Amino acid sequence: MDRNDDTAERGGIERSDRSGPTADSDAAGGAGGATGGAGDGTDGPSGAMESAGDAAEAASEPTESTGATRRALLKAAGASSMGGVLSALVAEGALAEEVEPGSADGRGGVFDASDGRPPATVFPESVASGDPTPSGVLLWTRIAADAYRTDEPLGVEVATDGTFEDVTYRGVVPAAAVDPADDYTVKADLDGGLESDRFYFYRFFYGGTTSRVGRCRTLPEPDASPDELRVAAVTCQEFSNGYYGAFAHVAQEDVDYIVHLGDAIYEYAAPDSEYEGRDVVLPSGKDVAHGLADFRYLHERYRSDEFYQRALERHTMIATWDDHEIVNNRWWEYDRDPERPASTSHPENGDREFMQRLFAEGIKAYWEFMPVRVNISAELTDYDPETSPAPQGDDLHESFRLYRSFAFGDLADLAMTDERLYRTDPPGEGQYESNAAPYRDPDMSDPPDAPDRTMLGDRQRGWFLDFLADSTATWTVWGNEVLTTALKTTNDGEESTYLNYDQWDGYQAERARIMEGAKDTENFVTLTGDLHSYVVAYLLDDYESPDGQEPAPLQGSPVGVEFMTPAITSANLSEIADPSGAGGFPAGTDETTVNQLAQSQNPHIEFFNSSQWGYSIVEFTREDATYVAYDVDKAEDSPCASRETLVAYRTPAGSDELVEVTGEENVDGRTNQQTGEAADVVDVQALFANRESDAAANTPGSFDFNEDARLDVVDVQKLFVEVDTS
Repeated sequence: MDRNDDTAERGGIERSDRSGPTADSDAAGGAGGATGGAGDGTDGPSGAMESAGDAAEAASEPTESTGATRRALLKAAGASSMGGVLSALVAEGALAEEVEPGSADGRGGVFDASDGRPPATVFPESVASGDPTPSGVLLWTRIAADAYRTDEPLGVEVATDGTFEDVTYRGVVPAAAVDPADDYTVKADLDGGLESDRFYFYRFFYGGTTSRVGRCRTLPEPDASPDELRVAAVTCQEFSNGYYGAFAHVAQEDVDYIVHLGDAIYEYAAPDSEYEGRDVVLPSGKDVAHGLADFRYLHERYRSDEFYQRALERHTMIATWDDHEIVNNRWWEYDRDPERPASTSHPENGDREFMQRLFAEGIKAYWEFMPVRVNISAELTDYDPETSPAPQGDDLHESFRLYRSFAFGDLADLAMTDERLYRTDPPGEGQYESNAAPYRDPDMSDPPDAPDRTMLGDRQRGWFLDFLADSTATWTVWGNEVLTTALKTTNDGEESTYLNYDQWDGYQAERARIMEGAKDTENFVTLTGDLHSYVVAYLLDDYESPDGQEPAPLQGSPVGVEFMTPAITSANLSEIADPSGAGGFPAGTDETTVNQLAQSQNPHIEFFNSSQWGYSIVEFTREDATYVAYDVDKAEDSPCASRETLVAYRTPAGSDELVEVTGEENVDGRTNQQTGEAADVVDVQALFANRESDAAANTPGSFDFNEDARLDVVDVQKLFVEVDTS
């Protein structure tokens, strides 16, 4: 089984990548051309490409409507499925105009940078990369609406160095693929065009303006044996509830990738945020997102943050979603006729057709703005709220597949699951106030251990259990949205009560099936988000029997370990709890007391904190996995917002043991900085400079990172202070 691909049962889903550029054979050097832009293990189509090539040539001619151009292209290609044909064209390079390398300095034509406009005027959300493969990565950008021209193609350039002296890839995304129907977003799939297991630098060109420079990283080959994998885990970043200083620190970190565990946006309006400059006013004027315009606005608003942009420019992201990308605590009502998505958190939940549209439009906006290589149908990519019917019944399940996996050589396998699109309703609708014992609550007729209650759905659960069974890597890692281990408020065997049934505590039978499947998986680790807390815990197959509840060392054999990363800014339990304690932990309780409360009822939990914010770094080596949790002050709108190491734990390979290593040498503080040479100081300033000041130069290649060079963290923070005040 090739765990880099996405070829488990496809259920009729077809990719719809509209913007895969073709590498020029001369410019590509030894990297190779773009062969098979899908990166999903499928072969490029062998038929109908003569007409597709003619259609692509016709599409290069400007017309009054890029939508009309694309429809003409598909008609000429004999399209029965927009998504299928476009991915076919990408795979064969027919949708990307081949270009010569240009003049000696590597620019000219599409790659001209003489306009002089600041990058933010054309690329307002800068650039990002995601979903790496051993031979490529997905590059993302968005063109400003007022900079868009119907006949303007987009250039993509990739180099091994930040000054772009060694260009290895150039491609042109045709003008028709820069589409207002996709909110001017573009995802260029470079799969097949790059070398494995290395960093690259990239940038976009549009109308004489150059984007900021991004850095991306490809995966190792499946049979490679890397020494380590280091990721930054992030989640839950409500824009109006604080500043993104944590992302400024993530941008500095010496990591291979960012793993985003969901809630990249929140669906709420916040016209009067207590944090200056963080107001959120939805186009609909509503308190919660009501459609595509609202979702697009939210993605744009969140991505406008400079520190978030820098983190995504600096590191390739592997992401899943949680609930707030559409609506809080969402699920699927399988017992309705027809089946429908639902959430009691939305005021229009009683309107079935509205909820179908809401989910379709939320998915479309997510696909547009997140650099994820996923299976999605044309029914969603071309969804138009004005003309398209809302997908009915289970069509949404067949139209979008976010779950997928990644192999980091033989060191680690990572599965990213989707725990929102397929789940049944949680007990008590998952609210904190529903933490009464399920067997004593007269209103809970369908308890958490009901055998048909599911979070993953049948198909995804089968895929995930196969992933666990097939993984032969040193570490098997689960990118998991909600807390897996039990979190009880009262530990009383079968009469136990739980804090939150929206997490895996509300889906106990399915959790038991997964833990049973993981028993034979050596070195199983879950990386988790959602709860806005730091958690370090053992994963057990039984949280009820007395033998499984003795303090560590646990009497049973743990199945694995869980590392939860905290919220970047979103309200944690300490911030939202009822002072009486009825809705969670008592307000004002410090982290030591909260930790003790959690551990007293949950001896499998080694550490719990729900009063700080930040991120975590998780490093995997042949010998161990290390989790380091950072506390970053969300009230500071600064690239050097106060940061402290909160806790660090290590689990040795083969042991499933959690050992606290907070404060030990070489556990934390490792950052991907540069040497202290004067020129490099300018480079670091360019990385984090204010948009207006650094944009004026608009010069291609603003920095050149040396992967082996390091600069003391304190020195870098001093530079940031200078930049922030300049």
